[in-house]
Amino acid sequence: MTGQTIPCFDLLGVKPDFLPTQPGLFRDFDQINFYRVDKEEFERDMALFRSSRYKFQYEEVVFDMSAHNLLLEQARVEVAAFKARQAAAHAEMQMLEKESMDRWMAEKAQNKLPADEISIMRQDPDILTLHAPLDANVWKVNVADDDVISSTQVVAILEAMKMEISVYFNGDNRDGMERQLKIAKVLVQPGDTVKAGDALMFLRDI
Repeated sequence: MTGQTIPCFDLLGVKPDFLPTQPGLFRDFDQINFYRVDKEEFERDMALFRSSRYKFQYEEVVFDMSAHNLLLEQARVEVAAFKARQAAAHAEMQMLEKESMDRWMAEKAQNKLPADEISIMRQDPDILTLHAPLDANVWKVNVADDDVISSTQVVAILEAMKMEISVYFNGDNRDGMERQLKIAKVLVQPGDTVKAGDALMFLRDI
């Protein structure tokens, strides 16, 4: 179950009920109640909050420690049962995540080009290398081995600092003319981490 609430934090502390010295809304021993509203009421209240006109509803009460302790005791069995279910679900999720990671690592190892083959291709004078322009994660690879592309075609998309970087081979364009290239070998996969200057793929002129 998910939902939205009015924000309880104002960075500058200038909205009603907030202070510049204490931008968080809640104080010690506050008891918070959430209630359901329809979409129209929520959007109206959010507009009021953004324009510094929303007022939170407060009710002054005395914190009853004995009643609180009684509530904890009454909920003890229910809380313990919930924590047991939570621990079992967490263990199951960890197992599933490990299985998924193991499969992914096995696929990466299976598709990885041997180092000696990479060395041989680097020595080929007809091989062109497309390098990573910066440290980034590989988000998408848009081509496969033996694909024919133009020198301005986006062959991969990297992600760094929440930005997408389109990568294409445009080195040594002759008189501004596009070149036709063939993908000799793709060296990276989505999810890989690369450093600036790392080889992303080998290409050949055609």
